Amino acid sequence: MNCVFARSSLLRASCGPDALVLPKSAYDARNADLNEVFAKLARERIDASAIFPGTTMCASGTCLTEINGEFLFRDNSHIRRNLSAGTLEVIANTIGLRDVLN
Repeated sequence: MNCVFARSSLLRASCGPDALVLPKSAYDARNADLNEVFAKLARERIDASAIFPGTTMCASGTCLTEINGEFLFRDNSHIRRNLSAGTLEVIANTIGLRDVLN
């Protein structure tokens, strides 16, 4: 994930083919403790729901890092704030955000 600019015209060190790949196992390891806190909260409170983006965004064993040609992350843990409306809609549909908000 350190090679965000790998395809830009800027002169940078070359990146391997897996530079933009985020394995589901790495995502799960990084988020396991926090996901458990949110899952417990959702189980204990009828007014709370939890969405776990990795369930659907990492369904193939690797997590989506790009949609509609846009790189999704601003660093190795946070989704960018300046994604296009179309990409945000794809993310919302993919993680089931609309279902929770209805």
